[in-house]
Parts: sequence; structure tokens; C-alpha cells
Amino acid sequence: MSKKIIITLVTLMMIVGLTSACSSDDKDNKKDDTKSESKKSSSISLKEFQKDYKKACDKVDQDIINALDDADFETITSDELQEAYDNLVEEFDKNAKDLEKLDVPSKFEDDWDRYLEINQDLADRAENLIKVLIELIDVKDEYVKASSAGDTEKATELNQQLTELQDEVRKTTDAGEDLESERDDLRDTLGIDSCTK
Repeated sequence: MSKKIIITLVTLMMIVGLTSACSSDDKDNKKDDTKSESKKSSSISLKEFQKDYKKACDKVDQDIINALDDADFETITSDELQEAYDNLVEEFDKNAKDLEKLDVPSKFEDDWDRYLEINQDLADRAENLIKVLIELIDVKDEYVKASSAGDTEKATELNQQLTELQDEVRKTTDAGEDLESERDDLRDTLGIDSCTK
């Protein structure tokens, strides 16, 4: 699997997962807050909810997302990838706060709560995935150096590490596909689109 394909997969996971990301320290508190917030909102209509959701999504800085999407992953360093990811997390943390404040019609409370839970799970997967990708970039750089130096033994060992890291990336992205599918179904039920374009 090429590095560009791997990064594209993780970018998709980060973008969709982080739509409602929150820090791991506040995860349980935010889930409880989300449920209590939505339970008080029985009088809002679905159209009003959709309008409020769109307003929250319109605040997302698409340039930050595009910066990661448009990055040259053949030359990006692990530090640059970490910085791009950190910027993305910061942007979606702001968006998460907006989404968690939304009132939702009582009929859709469970759907909305599940939507937020899935987004958190995908965000957690993306966080783990970015760590693996950073390691993959570092190992790839070592592999290039070893190959250039003619150290075939080290290059072979590093190539094996690259294969293992790529397998880990593939497993993580595959594991998120069912969640993404469920989240897409919930979007259809709620009549909303992704906050990313």
C-alpha cells in the first residue's frame, strides 16, 4: 500500500471522527452532558436542529482540513504530520463544543447521542492511527538512509517494520468502516451532512 493511500485513509478517518472529538479526560463527562442537554430539548423541530447543525459546521475552517488533504505525503516529515494533525484536532475540538450544545428533537435524542459516540470512537481510532503513521514515516526515512548507504541487512529489517506498520494502519481503518457506515445511516436519519467538504 502506498504512503499516499495510507495517509488518505487516515485523513478521512480523522476528518469524520473528529467532527465531534473531545479530549480523553473529558470523554465520560461530555457523554453525560450531551445526553442531559438533548433530553431538555423536546420542543425543537428537526428543521431547526438541521439549521443549527449547519451553522455549527459552517464555522469549521476548511483550510485546515485542506492543508492535510493537500500535503505532499512523499516528502512530509513526522513533525509536519503531527503539526497538521494537532491543528485539525484543535479545529474540531471547537466544533465539538458547538455540536454538543445543539438541541435535538426528543424523537432523535438516541440517534444524536449515538452519532456523537461514534464520532468519539472514530476520533480515538484516528489518534492511534496518527501515532502509527508518524512511526511509519520515521521508519521509512531510516529505510531510505539504510538503502542509500548500502546497508541491506538494516534495510531489510526496516522494510519488515514498514510492512507491519502498514498492516496495522489497514486493520485500524478496516475496523472503523462499520462505524462509519452506521454514522452515515444516522446522518441520513437526522438529515444532516458532514461538517467537512
